[in-house]
Amino acid sequence: MKKLASILVLVFAFTITTQAQKKRKQKRPQFTTEQQVDLAVKKMTLDLDLTDAQQRKIRPLINAQIADRKAAMEKRKNLLLMKFLQ
Repeated sequence: MKKLASILVLVFAFTITTQAQKKRKQKRPQFTTEQQVDLAVKKMTLDLDLTDAQQRKIRPLINAQIADRKAAMEKRKNLLLMKFLQ
């Protein structure tokens, strides 16, 4: 009886954990690169009180940073996929 109760508790805990992870992934909006750049520039403008000239200068830097981040994420996904397929 104790074993059955333990197994049921583990199954219940596992189910709750996987459901919570699925919900967390669904809540995150998927923005395009341009939307991410706009959002980052707007946040920086509010926090740092940037002028229009400063915003124009920082936009290419943020764009490059986001592109590098996406490339690194794709590289990690490909490496994981390769390890999984081996």
